[in-house]
Amino acid sequence: MIHSPLVGPLTLMPLAVEVRSHGFDVAVPDLRAALAEPRPQWQAILDLATSAAEGAPPDVIIGHSGAGALLPLLADRVQANVVAYVDAVVPGEGPQYEASEQFLAVVDKLPREGPLLPPWHTWWGDDVILRLLPNDELRRRITADTPSVPRSLYDDPVPLPAGWMTRRGCCYLQLSPSYHDDRARAESYGWPADGINGQHLDVAAKPADVAPLLIHLIERAQN
Repeated sequence: MIHSPLVGPLTLMPLAVEVRSHGFDVAVPDLRAALAEPRPQWQAILDLATSAAEGAPPDVIIGHSGAGALLPLLADRVQANVVAYVDAVVPGEGPQYEASEQFLAVVDKLPREGPLLPPWHTWWGDDVILRLLPNDELRRRITADTPSVPRSLYDDPVPLPAGWMTRRGCCYLQLSPSYHDDRARAESYGWPADGINGQHLDVAAKPADVAPLLIHLIERAQN
């Protein structure tokens, strides 16, 4: 499982525990150290994720949120059989992925000093984070796990392997309304897709709801 660069691995740990309870081996590598590397940071994140797979190549890669932009390259590197996007970015057709103008407009309005953006959970205000993570202890742990990401992370386009969107074994699970367009793009590529009427961090807040749908999608993608 690959966490978004904007948060830490704890966002996916509850889902990992739930998926393990269904009999699967799951790893959630911590990719935050890559953010301190020189540009392009996406390359450092990819290298760290690839290193985590050495010795035990994964059958399935699961990416959440912004990690979706890196899944085509990572899947190509480790030759995963299934690539599951969970409320994640799905790149459009073309030779590279770049963050949208809408997203960059939000990022560039954030208050900051120096090269680092404020931690992701501070972008939206306390009310939003309380809604996404109503459990006090889980919210405390996840916000403490959230890094400050360099603005330069979004300055370098991510190259995409040729024909990646038509590779066998991709699927999409939508959790929140914000990822409607990404699900629609996934479906336009012919991927199996499903969704719940939920929220972006239900991977942490409601893993028991997410895991069965995710496992079923992965099974569909294998057929």
